[in-house]
Amino acid sequence: MIRLENGHEPVADQEVVVRLERWKGADLGHRLNSLELAERTAAWCQKQTWSVIKRDTKQQQRRPPPPFTTATVQQAASLRLRMSPKQCMQSLQKLFEQGHITYHRTDSTALDPEAIQTARSIISAQFGEKLLPAKAVIHQNKAANTQEAHEAIRPTNAQSGPQAVGGDLAKLYTLIWNRFIACQMRNGIDEVTSLEVGVGIDGWKNDQGELVPVGVFRAQVTKTLEPGWRQLGADSTDDTKKTKSNQKSDGDDEQPSFPPNTRIPACDNGCPATPLELRHIERKTKAPPRYTQASLIKRLEKDGIGRPSTYAAIMATLLDREYAIEKSRKLHATDLGLTITTYLVQRF
Repeated sequence: MIRLENGHEPVADQEVVVRLERWKGADLGHRLNSLELAERTAAWCQKQTWSVIKRDTKQQQRRPPPPFTTATVQQAASLRLRMSPKQCMQSLQKLFEQGHITYHRTDSTALDPEAIQTARSIISAQFGEKLLPAKAVIHQNKAANTQEAHEAIRPTNAQSGPQAVGGDLAKLYTLIWNRFIACQMRNGIDEVTSLEVGVGIDGWKNDQGELVPVGVFRAQVTKTLEPGWRQLGADSTDDTKKTKSNQKSDGDDEQPSFPPNTRIPACDNGCPATPLELRHIERKTKAPPRYTQASLIKRLEKDGIGRPSTYAAIMATLLDREYAIEKSRKLHATDLGLTITTYLVQRF
């Protein structure tokens, strides 16, 4: 934690929590790979001159997510509703047979022009002109092998609202309805403010011979200016925040962290700073997180393996034949699965 000595505001509002990100001209990485080195670095930084080298504020547009495809609706159902891909496909089949949604085996994000106009009229009537973009939002398919015989999954009668379906299918239908409406709303707008503070300003030359700070500490604060489509909720297929919050580094529990920054006060380049407290937190290298059914489907789609209609069957086969088992929603390979994988790699 540091205190900026700018003098524009009360001292209490000048305190900022910063994290060391660059050391001797390169990303920090694993350079401080021992407790002794971390302690010596902290002690050295405590004695140096600190000053602001950059403060930047910019706006970021948060584009709405595209309407659901077979793969993304399975991911959303898994992450938000705790439904397996098999259960999701069974529920989608019922919704389709009852006439509530369009064909549910598709990898296209395209929408019929009449459907787009319907979504825009609903946004205008229920959410106001402020959330209605001047033009229809067109979502391009990212996959090169996309087959666009069918449009994206959407309600067939969106005017009836998410309450049109009740019972066990209500939550999944609401997810589809919200996504369909959100995909035609205005972008969200965030204000991102970042601060970089240099330590040892005249102490190091990089590979290009330029004089750079020995250490660069950084802080960043994101503020929502316009929620836009996020008024209907977050991206239901994005598990980034959930993953980050669940993956605490070793040692974090024993060493309490500083409170998060809620703002970064105004300051000029060259503004002096005083270190109030320096902490070094031990972090151990972790293996990549295990796949869940949702993240494995996302990987299959990214690598072009299988088709939308096969993802649920692939997941069911892995579990039914005990090539993998599920613990706390994470997939763990069994001895049988490992043996078969080794055999296939050797032969193919």
